[in-house]
Order: sequence, then C-alpha cells, then structure tokens
Amino acid sequence: MPLGLQVMQYASEHGHFDAFTYFLDEAGAHASAIDVAIVRDFAFARGRAYANLQQLLGLLTERGYTFKVADVKMAASWGWPEQPLLAVIQMVVHGDTEEDTVSHWSEAFVCAAHAGAGIRVLQALRARGAAVDLAAVAAGGSEEALDWAAAELEAEGQGGSCDGVLLTPLGKADAKIVYKRGNLAALRWLHRRGLLDGRSVSWLAGRVELARAGEARNSSAL
Repeated sequence: MPLGLQVMQYASEHGHFDAFTYFLDEAGAHASAIDVAIVRDFAFARGRAYANLQQLLGLLTERGYTFKVADVKMAASWGWPEQPLLAVIQMVVHGDTEEDTVSHWSEAFVCAAHAGAGIRVLQALRARGAAVDLAAVAAGGSEEALDWAAAELEAEGQGGSCDGVLLTPLGKADAKIVYKRGNLAALRWLHRRGLLDGRSVSWLAGRVELARAGEARNSSAL
C-alpha cells in the first residue's frame, strides 16, 4: 500500500480529522484517487462525531470526490444529522453513476428510515425515485413520518401504479422488528390504521398494549 494511503488508513482508524485534512490539502492528494473504502470509513462511519460535517463534505467535493448513492446509505446508516444527510443526497448527480437507480435509492430510503430520519430526508430520497417502505418507517420513524409514508402509498395505489403498490398490513416478521426496535408508538399507529395483520396482532398480544384504555373504550362504544 502506498505511504499516502497508509497515512490515510491510520487517520481513519484513529479518527484524526486534522490528519485527514492535511493529507488532502498539503500532500496534494485528490479524494477521487483515494481508496473509496478508506474515505467511506473515515468520512462517513466516523463522520457524525464531527461538529462541522458540512466542512467535511465540502473538503471532499473540492478534492474531486464523487458522491454515490452508497455514500447516502452509509451516512444514513450511521445516523447523520438531517442537514448534512440532505447535503449528501443533493451531491449525488442524477445519472452520474450506475448506482443511480430506483433500487439503490430505495435501499438508501430503508437505511434512512430504519435510522429514524425525518420527513425532509425521506422526501428527498422519494424525489430521487425511492420506493416508500412502510415497515422501515415504522421501525425507526415517528407517527408523523408514518402519516406521510401512508399518504404516499395511498396516493400511489390510487394512481394505478404499474407495480400495483397498495397500503397493505405489516406481517409478523416486520412487526417483530418494530417491536425489537422499541417503537411502540408506531405499533399502536399501525394497529389503529388496521395495518397489522392477524398474525402480528396475535404475536404482539401480551407484549404490547396496542389500544390504550381510552381508545379501547371508544372502540367498544362503536
């Protein structure tokens, strides 16, 4: 491995942003020529610890690093704050790489939703063509995010999508994931909307109080 990459890898392993900056600025290395795995490990996996992520992204951009959908997935998986994550999404040029496909953007959506990304991030990914994954949103999202996701799926279903997208109840496997993530509010939201299938409801019985006392009384009164 060239000495420059060894320095970069050391900086990556020990989280030295100053060394990373020096390597790019003083050593004259171009980000586009640096091993992609090292850049991602340093800038994305460790990136959320830095106070100024926008500066980090700008540094990479100025040195010629080409952002890809994989970078969006990495940043989303590591729980980057909303603004830097939106910036990474915007930095991926439409059609710039073979990765710029609906399936790859949909994978990025799942990563972001599981990590609890807000509606603005989900909308930005949706604008790139990502499919809305209600189960992923339920795993990490708020009730507001679920409202948005359900509305998107309902609109797509009503629009006669060629894929036949419909708002369908979550199965037991997905319900288990939401439960293990501790998003009980999402489970109650899904239950209120009739978006948990029978097996899910049976499995959750005794584990989660799906209907709160007030809601149960209102339901019985009907």
